[in-house]
Amino acid sequence: MAAPRRLRMALLEHELAQARFQYNLVLAAILEAAERERQRARRRERRWWVREWILRRPLFGQYETLMKELEAEHAVDFKAFLRMEPQMYYELLNRVGPRITKSLREGTIGLPQPDSLPNDDRDTPYYMVGDDAFPIRQYMLMPYPHRHLARDERIFNYRCSRAGVPYIGQPP
Repeated sequence: MAAPRRLRMALLEHELAQARFQYNLVLAAILEAAERERQRARRRERRWWVREWILRRPLFGQYETLMKELEAEHAVDFKAFLRMEPQMYYELLNRVGPRITKSLREGTIGLPQPDSLPNDDRDTPYYMVGDDAFPIRQYMLMPYPHRHLARDERIFNYRCSRAGVPYIGQPP
């Protein structure tokens, strides 16, 4: 009688050891998953996901209040964004701004005559790329509104945005 009882006890101890082993495996997997999630969350924390002055564009516009604010707060970004010192920017703005405004009002912007693109026999007109701040004109290309766009409209918006954006970062 003692032998079967010892055998049962040995089997129970073996099953208990297996259960502890499985428990430890599950616990290790949970802890490893939690650690991976913690590391992923740490990787997501960045100093600037988008710079603050870029986030303020919809509030202040791109070239009025925002340019002055950018010059005052982030002089390095101002120079990288426009590729020129603030003094040069304001000098050019004072010299050319009134002429551009007058040309836009009168519709005499002075774009070249339509010309054919390479490997094409059709004449293609020249355009200016703008945004919502500009009035709709025949020579202006503007992006579509940003809600519920078809694929072609998203591609057009992307190409429009690349046409007017200077390189932001270190100059080449």
